[in-house]
Amino acid sequence: MAKDIFQSIQFKAKPKVLYDLIMNPNKHSAFTDAAAQISQQIGGKYSAYDGYIEGENLELIPGKKIVQTWRAMEEDWPEGVNSIIEFVFVENEIGTELQFSQKDIPHAVKRFQQRLGGTLLGADESLFKRINVLLRNHREFAGAD
Repeated sequence: MAKDIFQSIQFKAKPKVLYDLIMNPNKHSAFTDAAAQISQQIGGKYSAYDGYIEGENLELIPGKKIVQTWRAMEEDWPEGVNSIIEFVFVENEIGTELQFSQKDIPHAVKRFQQRLGGTLLGADESLFKRINVLLRNHREFAGAD
């Protein structure tokens, strides 16, 4: 049985800034402290966390939306099975509300089961905290549109 999660996070940054932090491999590496390779094309591949996460871009609307397949390199993650992650960037008076969802997380993946009770999986809460720290401490990443 697969699981789904959803999280909404507020950032004091423009949607395009957040989109670029996720999709630019150098910026992505800056907040994860791990290597990332990210294609900018629909159908293109990506990997993050030194190859621990991999997937394919399904939909890319700069500053608006990212939809990707997502797979963790876990021994109990079923071969050939992907979950789907979606980032939706909604501009508001504070900056951007990031709506994150991850669908079809395999129930058999034991490492993640303890964290499925309403918490994040693929984009762990600490990941979003690190984005906020990066935006606060490094103005070059929080640049204006």
